Amino acid sequence: MDTDPVKLWNLIHSRGSKIRLVSTDHYKLKQVISKVAPELIAINKVNGELHKNKMKLSKAISSGTIGTDKSSYKRLN
Repeated sequence: MDTDPVKLWNLIHSRGSKIRLVSTDHYKLKQVISKVAPELIAINKVNGELHKNKMKLSKAISSGTIGTDKSSYKRLN
């Protein structure tokens, strides 16, 4: 983490990566990255929001609630 934090960040946040850090170490890495390359944190946040919204939409489609009053997604006619 001390030698090349950006490389470690990219390895952790790449698709299909099996590399994990405990929460305290991830927090420390995030603090270092916020000083070195803050755009990486912004990109990661956007990708996380996209993933969360895709999962929410997929759940609404599979459960059949899309377009009903229970859904936060409405059908366009």
